[in-house]
Amino acid sequence: MASAVLLASGGINSTVAASCVRRESEVNLLFADYGQSACRREQSAVQALAAEINAKRVIVIELPHLAQINDSTRRPDREPLDAADGSSGLVSALPAIMPTLLLAGVQWASRIGAQRVVCGASQVTDEMEGETLPGEGRPDRRAEFFHVFNMMLESALRRRPSVETPLIDMTRVEIVRLGTHMAAPIELTWACHKGRDEPCGGCPGCLGKSKAFTAAGIADPLPVGTQE
Repeated sequence: MASAVLLASGGINSTVAASCVRRESEVNLLFADYGQSACRREQSAVQALAAEINAKRVIVIELPHLAQINDSTRRPDREPLDAADGSSGLVSALPAIMPTLLLAGVQWASRIGAQRVVCGASQVTDEMEGETLPGEGRPDRRAEFFHVFNMMLESALRRRPSVETPLIDMTRVEIVRLGTHMAAPIELTWACHKGRDEPCGGCPGCLGKSKAFTAAGIADPLPVGTQE
């Protein structure tokens, strides 16, 4: 059976992407801890997903240099994002983090013989939730970025896994509906950017998730105020 490495964040996109991939490949989940405030809760969601879909392997990699970079640029007179709960305050959407994550996925895939590295990125969702015009979202969420990344791999590796983005042209609403249709375990997902035990309801992750479920006409399986 074919094998794939999936970049797992614990969110809806990567969970739905995992449900797509497992129909034709063994799934190996890679989760990155880079000091994000919601790391503990996101990792818990990834572990739950692994058990639900019977993932072959799960690996958690630590990227402490990203937290170190963030700390070095924080003004000393400004409190961390989530100082009250002791988290680092590192925001979830670091600039240009995607190449780092993809390279980790490619390196692991090369070691275990996986043919694919799958990412749940959606250019359309990024543009809509970032309120930008088409083509003006984050550069490393665009379809052309992943195309160029694959071209780079052709030059860097003799035998390379392909980087795939099955959800790249889908809206968040379409992703939620697809996940429901495929019986993806979206009740296990975590979208909140804060390091708390329940969704905050006000961060971009919570707001985007809530809007998507409402627009899709589907009840949010983990609404604000629901404990772990």
